[in-house]
Amino acid sequence: MLLNFTTKIDFDKKFKQWKINSVSFKRLYGDKEIDNFLQLLYDAYIIVKPEHLDKFRGLVFEMLMEAYYKNIYNKPKVDKFCCGCKVIINGNDVLYECGEDEENNRSTVDIAGYNTEDSKFYELKVGPAGFEENTINYLNNLHTEAITHKISKSIVVGCMTLKPKSALKIKLKSINHEALELNGIREIKNLLKNKAS
Repeated sequence: MLLNFTTKIDFDKKFKQWKINSVSFKRLYGDKEIDNFLQLLYDAYIIVKPEHLDKFRGLVFEMLMEAYYKNIYNKPKVDKFCCGCKVIINGNDVLYECGEDEENNRSTVDIAGYNTEDSKFYELKVGPAGFEENTINYLNNLHTEAITHKISKSIVVGCMTLKPKSALKIKLKSINHEALELNGIREIKNLLKNKAS
């Protein structure tokens, strides 16, 4: 849905058919839950202004992944989970400071889940175009700091997009991203299917 409805015109033309085609989701999650979810999305799409549609689509993607990871990092007093947050390691904020342009400085990550066994940090964009160099540099800094300070036994820092992983690789071709985990639509679907089964 987030990939298909990039404009209000697309939404008006295609939503009814897309809802009919969503039968496969109902098998995974149940009729009532999917119907309620689709109604919430429909109501939100109707009221969002066209100029805010891209931001809205990104927020829905973040909320879906937040719900998934919040379920993983849910043990009180052991786990920490946050979205849209600063990461602080040994009392120091993890930052990326761009020398020429302060507007390109980065100090937050979209999804952060932590415990002493494993940590996961992800930046999420509906499409690969949103992954600018400053974002990747921030994630590289975060990975370096997390590894250097051994914050967990397993540490994953990465990017998620609803486009294929190959499109993300092409976008990042000229930017150092070797330490980062890259996830596209197939990897995300597999994550969510594993949760449902």
